[in-house]
Amino acid sequence: MDVTWTSNPSFVLFTNNIFVGAARSPEFTRQLFMTNTFSGGVTRPVTIDGNRTENPLFVDPNTNGNLAGFLLQTSSLARNSGSVIASNGGKDFWGVTLPTSAPHRGAAQINRISDFTATASFLRLTGSDAVEIPQSGSNASLFVPMVRDQNFRPMASAAITWSIRPAVSGVSMDADGTLRVASNAVPRRIAVQATSGGAVAEYSVALYANHGIAYEWAGGNGNWNDTSSSGWNGGPPVNGDRAWIGLGSVASTANNQQSGIAITVAGSGLLRSGGHYLTPGNLTFTDGGTVQLENTGHYANYGGGLLPQTVAVRGSSTTGAFLLGGADHAFWNMSQGTVFDVDDITGDMSADLTISAGLKDAVGSPDTAWKQGRER
Repeated sequence: MDVTWTSNPSFVLFTNNIFVGAARSPEFTRQLFMTNTFSGGVTRPVTIDGNRTENPLFVDPNTNGNLAGFLLQTSSLARNSGSVIASNGGKDFWGVTLPTSAPHRGAAQINRISDFTATASFLRLTGSDAVEIPQSGSNASLFVPMVRDQNFRPMASAAITWSIRPAVSGVSMDADGTLRVASNAVPRRIAVQATSGGAVAEYSVALYANHGIAYEWAGGNGNWNDTSSSGWNGGPPVNGDRAWIGLGSVASTANNQQSGIAITVAGSGLLRSGGHYLTPGNLTFTDGGTVQLENTGHYANYGGGLLPQTVAVRGSSTTGAFLLGGADHAFWNMSQGTVFDVDDITGDMSADLTISAGLKDAVGSPDTAWKQGRER
C-alpha cells in the first residue's frame, strides 16, 4: 500500500489495519495511524496511544498469491481486535463473504495453514471452437481447465469430471480433457462440460465435415429438417451424404431436397414426399421399408418424384418393400432409365417389391419401365 500520494495528509486516518511492506519502504510520516500493526520489517514509533508496532504474526507472509499465508496465528495481537465497518458489502477482495462475529470480524483467521480448506469455486475452459469429423478413425482436441478456489487462487490438482452435452454417437471425452470425434459422428454443435466440486464450465464446439456423412433417423415422426435426438441428431443430410431410415417416418419439406443423397429405407421406416417433388440420389430398400408420394396433384407433367437409375431391394422381410403413390398425378418419373434390382427378400412367392403408383418416362417416349431380378 502506497500512502504517500495524498495532498491533504491531515485528513487521512488509518485505524485497525495491518500494513505489509514487501518490495519497497513505505512512508508513514504524514498520516495518522491508530491501532495498526506492521509487517515486513516496518516499525513505527508509538505516537498514538494504542498504536501497535508488533509483528502481526502471519502464518506465512512470504507466500506469493496465497491468501492462506496471511492468516493470523492464534497469538497475534491483531486477532479479535478488528471492528466491523458498516455497509462494507460483506465481501473481501475475491468476493468471498466475510464473517462479522468474533473472532473473525471481517478477517480470515485460522490457527494453522492446514485448517484452510480450498474449495473449487471458479472454473474456465480453453480449447478449440470447431473439430473436424474424419473420414476414418478419430480426431482429438485437448481442452484445458483452470480451477480456482473461493479466494480465486489456482488449484493445480483439482479433480475434473468431463462430459458431453448432449450425449451423441461418435463423440467422447477422456479423463485428461481430450475430446475425441470419430468418423461416425455427425455435424452439429455440442458442449464440452467440466465439473470440479460445485464449479461447472461449458465450451461450445462445432463438429463439421468436409466429406459425405452417414446419418441415421432415430425413429421419430417428423420432417427432413428435424435435427433433434428423435430425428437425425445432427445434419440434416445434404447432397453427398447417406441417409438411413429404419424406424419412424420422415417427410420432405422442399422440392428436390434429397437430390444427391444415397437413401436407404429399411424395416418399418417410411419416407414421405410431404407434397414435394421427391428426388433420391440413390434408393435402396433393406429388410422392407416404404417410400410414398402424397398430395402431388400439382405435378401433372413430371409426377411426384424422380426415381434414380437403380432402385435396389435387399435383405429379408415377410412383407417386402413398398413404393407407393397417391391421388391425382402421384406417379414416379423414370426419365433416368430406372432399373429395379430386386432380390427375393420374402423367400416365397409373396411380392418382394410392391409398386402402387404410376411409372412413367415423363420426358422420353413411349412410357417404359425397366426391371432386373424379381418384381411383383
